Amino acid sequence: MFNQIYSKRPFFNGLLSGLAATYTGSAHSATVTTSPTGLATTTTYNGNSTAPTNAGSYTVVGTVNNSNYVGDATNTLVIAKAAGKVKLSDLSQKETGSGIAVTSSTVPAGMAVTITYDGSAYYGVCRTPILIPVGQRSNVCRTGV
Repeated sequence: MFNQIYSKRPFFNGLLSGLAATYTGSAHSATVTTSPTGLATTTTYNGNSTAPTNAGSYTVVGTVNNSNYVGDATNTLVIAKAAGKVKLSDLSQKETGSGIAVTSSTVPAGMAVTITYDGSAYYGVCRTPILIPVGQRSNVCRTGV
């Protein structure tokens, strides 16, 4: 015969907030609010105690650490991808007899960028000065232009 043991500790009411963020390169942590207020808690993210930094979805569990209360709260923290910025340079050039390419820089620095010329990675040799209005597609730098 087994004895059943009942806990006399009441459940705490917990609320997780701060569950939506955008990638910044810094860790994003959820906030645990308890009722009654002021109960000590631990928070895990996909089972780890370290708050996540990278974009993605993470299961958050806030658990009360109190000898008089028991329970946890579970929800999902979503860190969205941040938008990067690309700046194109050398958009106005003169014919050199060789292929002419634009250059780029990114914020944040170091992001991979693929530059195409009217849908192609080939930039050819141009026979006339090249002026590409910023924000517009270019059909220049094809052989024979």
